Amino acid sequence: MADRRTILVVDDDSLLIDALLIALELDGFSVATATDGEAALACVASLASEQLALIVIDVRMPQMDGVAFICEFRRQLSPRVPVIAMAALPDDLAAAQAAGADALLQKPFPIGDFLALVRRMSGEPAGV
Repeated sequence: MADRRTILVVDDDSLLIDALLIALELDGFSVATATDGEAALACVASLASEQLALIVIDVRMPQMDGVAFICEFRRQLSPRVPVIAMAALPDDLAAAQAAGADALLQKPFPIGDFLALVRRMSGEPAGV
């Protein structure tokens, strides 16, 4: 699975990161994680551009939040990689969409809906 493209999951909630990591790995994805936008930018910079399939990011985080990350990512790094923004509040999702998020996911969400969205946005079939 060395050629497997990576999903980057960014959230300051370690329990949510663990749950999404397990679900994605069981579905056949390679996963990298970060706990804020600054760490996510460093992670993206360390990955070869062809490795990164998708970013899933929380909107509200310390250090650099999801909206600031999306703006910086789109401006400097890669406008081609899709970004799914997660948030509990509709206003946060609207801000993420305005910043350039490709898809929105309101918390809490069923894991099946999350996986279906990740598959669709990453262009990967189920259970690869």
